[in-house]
Amino acid sequence: MSTDGDSPARDGKSVAPASLTGGGGFSYENLVGAWAAAALLAGALPLGTEIGALEEVRFQTAALGGALDDLLLTGGSGGRPRWSASIRSYDMLAGGKLEEEFVAVAWATLLESDFDAGRDRLGLVCAATAESNWKALGKLIRASRADKTKLAARIKVPQAFNAKDRSLWDSCQCPQDLAEKHGVERDTSPARLLASLLPLRLDLGEPGSQAVAEATGWCREALIHGQAGRAEDLWATLVALVSELRPEGGAIGWSLLLERLRDAFQLRLRPDAEPDWALLRRWSEEALESVRDELGEGIALPRDAAWASLETAAAATVIALSGPSGCGKTALAKRWLGNGEHFRLWLPAAELEDGLAALARRLGLHRPLTEALALAPGPVRVVIDGLDRSYGQANFAAAAAIGRLAAANAGRIRLLFTSQQMELGRVSEQLAVANGPRFELVEIANLDPNDVALASRQRPRWRRSPSPGNSTRLWSDRSSSISCCGQRRLRAPTSPR
Repeated sequence: MSTDGDSPARDGKSVAPASLTGGGGFSYENLVGAWAAAALLAGALPLGTEIGALEEVRFQTAALGGALDDLLLTGGSGGRPRWSASIRSYDMLAGGKLEEEFVAVAWATLLESDFDAGRDRLGLVCAATAESNWKALGKLIRASRADKTKLAARIKVPQAFNAKDRSLWDSCQCPQDLAEKHGVERDTSPARLLASLLPLRLDLGEPGSQAVAEATGWCREALIHGQAGRAEDLWATLVALVSELRPEGGAIGWSLLLERLRDAFQLRLRPDAEPDWALLRRWSEEALESVRDELGEGIALPRDAAWASLETAAAATVIALSGPSGCGKTALAKRWLGNGEHFRLWLPAAELEDGLAALARRLGLHRPLTEALALAPGPVRVVIDGLDRSYGQANFAAAAAIGRLAAANAGRIRLLFTSQQMELGRVSEQLAVANGPRFELVEIANLDPNDVALASRQRPRWRRSPSPGNSTRLWSDRSSSISCCGQRRLRAPTSPR
């Protein structure tokens, strides 16, 4: 089997170059960033439930005021917790002590930034350290979180803690200058730092690396079943992406990953997003069952002219579908929603009267609706039907929020809303007040003569009768109607008494 990174293995799976699976030329910081990006892509919990599934991986954050500025991970748990870390490829616990430089920077983060001790965590990432030192650090972290106030006295008890524990404890003291400036009691201060610490030991630079195997596993989980054999290719792509973005202080989020990966890889829905999308699918299916797309007695009209008008907006991110009352806007919106392979959501405008947050609660979503839409790994189409029948600010704020999300996602998410022509001015004004994005207007007319002719052929018992003016209305036996362009009217016969 070839070990050249450009040559496929005999089983059809790619073989990653040695620089990605062992030592190689990529920096340790790049590998750590790619490890985090792989976790984000798969919806994994690389830092446990405290931080949750990752929303963003950001590099070189000194410009943002971060003291621990090598890596900043933002999680999706309550309050969007942050983990800011220092990354070193060497042992940061040498001699049974935390590195002095790290301790100083960590205390600066605790005392002189917007760090929230109840939400955020401090991090250190190192490639290797003595197992006894690593276990001692974990022991002190757990003890500090359990009882910060009394640990300073207990640390001196020989039966509870040993010399290695005490050495690590002493190394975590607040530096003298910061202690004086902020009034910190130095003797008890180590517990405060340790309680906020969440360290990682990643053997990313070693042959047979467990951390690389973990990251490759996340890549495999992120891909659809048919592409699972390309997990190593995906890992190599993530390392290259991080090596491009990290030196410039860039950031990686879900949207950027989709944009950069979609031409080469097919991604699956993240496990943390699956429950919400299952609810959204069921909601849309049930809502669409009540949307009639047939005329009267089961006549399906092609609406070629109207569909051609809608297709002129194929590149638009936000579309307003407008026309006279009864011209079939809702049926055409249903067709647009179902046309092609994509995630889809149907929203009657009336369901937005209490806003998106209330709708998410009613649906039982685990996250805000806009976040669920953004986490779809492929194209998304959303229809808001009947926005012209809305008058509350919450309706338009919700529509504007979805529109802004669509505009920010470069066409991956598209929104269509329907409105009667006579109400479109008011609807446009309300969307602008709610800071909605610009939209492309598609106007459709009543049924064209071809649709009328098709209906009369399929229902010969319908008769034509004169109608004044330049419009025609096609009536079904159920007294529902769709307007038609033309000079005549098709009327269902009166039932004999």
